[in-house]
Amino acid sequence: MKKNSNGWTRRLAVALVLIGSSVMLSGCGGDDGGGDGEFVGSTWRVTDENGQSADFTIEDGSSFKLVMNDSGRSGSGTYTLSGEKITFMFLDADGNDCEFTGTISGNTMKGTWTCTNGRSGTWQATRR
Repeated sequence: MKKNSNGWTRRLAVALVLIGSSVMLSGCGGDDGGGDGEFVGSTWRVTDENGQSADFTIEDGSSFKLVMNDSGRSGSGTYTLSGEKITFMFLDADGNDCEFTGTISGNTMKGTWTCTNGRSGTWQATRR
């Protein structure tokens, strides 16, 4: 697999530190009644297919904070959780909408990511 030196984590870090950048979610799944309170305050390590990683913390019912492991830069984005399905959204440094979708099971998450510029890949996360 070809290693991408401009990996998603680097773009994510720059995107998330942009002042005032936010993404409004629409058409998200309904409340499954299970709530996501058990995830509030939890910290996760996400890794892409190239081995680049970042830690993120679920801050409340709709936002997360990310800290890059290689640079210490931080930022934030939004997420939705419906049952086992989770979606993270943010704007990258070039203004592209990016979306990480996947499933959560216990202390692990995994899925795919895509940006409106056509870039995409896979990711996985483990609760710290």
